[in-house]
Amino acid sequence: MHHNGSTIILDSHKHRFFDSGGSKPTLLLLHGISCSFDFFEQVIPLLSRSFRVLALDLLGFGSYEKNLLISRDKKAIDTVMVLNRNFRRLDLSRTGLRQDLGRINIPVLILWGDHDQYISPSVARRAHKEISGSELYIFKDCGHAPMLEYPEPFSKKVTRFLLEEKQ
Repeated sequence: MHHNGSTIILDSHKHRFFDSGGSKPTLLLLHGISCSFDFFEQVIPLLSRSFRVLALDLLGFGSYEKNLLISRDKKAIDTVMVLNRNFRRLDLSRTGLRQDLGRINIPVLILWGDHDQYISPSVARRAHKEISGSELYIFKDCGHAPMLEYPEPFSKKVTRFLLEEKQ
C-alpha cells in the first residue's frame, strides 16, 4: 500500500502529509534525517487499526519542496551528511542531551535493532538506564529500521505501549 498523501502549507513551505482519518487516538509519525514518511509505509496500515495516523515529510525531505533554500545550501547539505555518517559516534554528554534524559518524566518506549550499524544498541541501553520508567525492546536480527524489518511486531509493540494504562 503506497501513501501518496496530500500537501499542507506550513510557514509558507509545502509539505506532503498523510492522515488516515477517524476519531481514534492520534499518532504522529516523524521520519529521521534524509528520508520521508514513506519509511513508515508498512506500519501505517497496521497502526491505523488502532490510531488516527498522521505522517509528515519534514522541511527539505520527502516528495515535495526539495528545491527549498535549505536544500540548495551546500553547507546545510554537508552538515546533514556529516551527521548521518557520524551519528554512531555521537557523544550524548558532549551535546548536553545526556543530562536532559533524566529529566524526562513521561512514558518512553525505545525500540532498537540488535544489529544497528548506525547507532549502537549500547546507546539504547544507556538511554533506557537514564530515562526513569522507560521501556526498551531490542529486535533480534534487526538493523537500524525495525519498522521496515519487522513491521508487524513493531506495530504491536507501539500499539500496546500507547494504549496500555500507565500508572
